[in-house]
Amino acid sequence: MFSQAKNDQGVIKISDIYDYLVGMWEFMPEPGRTQSYSRIQEVFSVLDPEDDGYTSEAVVSALTRDQLKEMSLILEPAEPGNTYEYEYAQVDPDILRHVVQSLADKEKLNRKNFVEAYTRKDGSIYGTEKFANRFFDVLDHDDDDNVSLVDLNDGILDLALVPYRVYELREDRMHEVLEERKRRNRNDHDEL
Repeated sequence: MFSQAKNDQGVIKISDIYDYLVGMWEFMPEPGRTQSYSRIQEVFSVLDPEDDGYTSEAVVSALTRDQLKEMSLILEPAEPGNTYEYEYAQVDPDILRHVVQSLADKEKLNRKNFVEAYTRKDGSIYGTEKFANRFFDVLDHDDDDNVSLVDLNDGILDLALVPYRVYELREDRMHEVLEERKRRNRNDHDEL
């Protein structure tokens, strides 16, 4: 599509891509169309970083794997089990916060104790060592493998929980999409 859409200067008008996609949605019911428009606008913010209505083959070719994945998840929200970040979707951030605060209250919030609590098979988290260490790295600003109550009170715990919260929000959004699809299917069925 991009190779067909570019003009002689190698520039692609965002409006042409938009028109192309709108043509594909000719038979889509209005609620789904509106939701798809907003998703496309999110994707265009990546394709058109200058916000001038154009992108180029160079910009598209230079997109990183993470940018492509982000755009893909915007256009078609995916089950997190199909991503490398699956654990973020499986671990409840509120339980993780409780585990961190419990260890800190006992003055035992060091890397070793945290990783053991995070990965314990009979525990409330049962995550992997890789993600436990990734999480602890955010908490441990001075790399001494210990985190103090003062560190946690500076908002660092909220920062470490962001990836887990993102999947909570994405899950809510996916639930909304699925509910909208069910509603559309019921309406289509009722019209028959």
